[in-house]
Amino acid sequence: MPKNKKIGLLGGSFNPAHSGHVYISEQAITALDLDEVWWLVNPLNPFKEERDMLPLSQRIAYAKSLNKNPAVKVTDLERESGTRYTADTLDYITKHYPKVDFVWLMGDDLLPEFHLWKDWQKIPDMVDIAVFPRTMTEKQLDLIPAVNFIKEKGKWHYINISPVSFSASEIRNNILDNKEIIKGMENDKTR
Repeated sequence: MPKNKKIGLLGGSFNPAHSGHVYISEQAITALDLDEVWWLVNPLNPFKEERDMLPLSQRIAYAKSLNKNPAVKVTDLERESGTRYTADTLDYITKHYPKVDFVWLMGDDLLPEFHLWKDWQKIPDMVDIAVFPRTMTEKQLDLIPAVNFIKEKGKWHYINISPVSFSASEIRNNILDNKEIIKGMENDKTR
């Protein structure tokens, strides 16, 4: 009997996508024995201002142009599903793909505010959570109440790799300063 597919989910604004996203995705495939990683490019991050966001079509096109790994799929599932919050998106995905084992992938820099996410306590009931180092040590993570909650649920995976230090905001500032890149992204209809 074939095993269920195992898919990592990397959600975010991808404003813009960068090599850190690629690195985390490829490390997750190896470390967690994933069949695929889906990038969930969200239409509007609830924690960000719309005026600070590149249009969704540009973010998706840029993510696709950056990603060269066939096991990494760039999606707009949140636009398709009409969901905005991670818990709602995961509820939609797990119901529509019941034979898939999903793992939520995230950088440790998001964990201090994880308890502010809508219905955050439900997330470990739906999927395992794999955390990648960006800014904290494992000992520092243990001081975050949400981390202990996730660990108690038995849904925690810490992927001990070299920390990812790429910053979308730095890349975005460089892109916004370079109008030729933006113009090229807007005019490229082939992606």
